Amino acid sequence: MTDKQRTIFSKLLDANWEASLEKDLLKRIQKLKLVNEYENQLRDSMGRETYNEFVENGKKMFAPKQS
Repeated sequence: MTDKQRTIFSKLLDANWEASLEKDLLKRIQKLKLVNEYENQLRDSMGRETYNEFVENGKKMFAPKQS
């Protein structure tokens, strides 16, 4: 991941966290739109296939442990 991609990803995480805490519906929608913009920027920067692989690996990393 490049420095630019790390910056975008950091902004994406921050906006997502802020959206999850937001009580006001309109403000939450604004934050979620920002999350969507950052996701699109990151996908464009990484390429769709690499982005999808990145997201899937993240899901696996934080998935509940299987017995």
